[in-house]
Amino acid sequence: KPAVRARERIGLEIMIFALFFRCELARESIIPIKAISRRRDFQAARQNDLVSRQQRPAKARETTLTEFVKAPAGITAMLPDFVYKIVSLDEWDHAMEKGEFHGAEIDLKDGYIHFSTAAQVAETAQKHFSGRDDLMIVKVATAPDARHYKMEPSRGGALFPHLYAPLPVSSAAWWQELPLGANGEHSFPEEMAEDMANEKR
Repeated sequence: KPAVRARERIGLEIMIFALFFRCELARESIIPIKAISRRRDFQAARQNDLVSRQQRPAKARETTLTEFVKAPAGITAMLPDFVYKIVSLDEWDHAMEKGEFHGAEIDLKDGYIHFSTAAQVAETAQKHFSGRDDLMIVKVATAPDARHYKMEPSRGGALFPHLYAPLPVSSAAWWQELPLGANGEHSFPEEMAEDMANEKR
């Protein structure tokens, strides 16, 4: 009897070992299958995302403020490469000393610096500076401070460039005195003639 029991115990141990071995084989075969399945799911999701992106409409190139500036009510206007500012001799002398121009009295009151385009500046001089002989005209490059400009409706609904920041003197292309002519109107520099003609086209 002891011998029989020993054989039975050995047989039982063999059966348990065989069952354990089969379970291990099954587990090892299942894990790679699951890993492969996960990789396939990931690859499929990635491919679907790629296809989805390709089918989307092309995103429009973002324009810089030197190209377009959005004004109120959805109006879109071109910001000129150069704008003009009429200032008094004292105001510009002070700006030269400080390195930047913070605006005339009207600019400080409105919270931005008023500018005119080449096509607008003659009317600006006539309307706001008539008869004054203590003036200078400053030609300003807009690119260095483009993000601070807005084209906004002003005189007669026309869009005017407004600068919501101090104007660095270094942004000025040139400045000249703005004398009164024999007819009592201001005489603009010859350098402005081409700009004026181009903007009126």
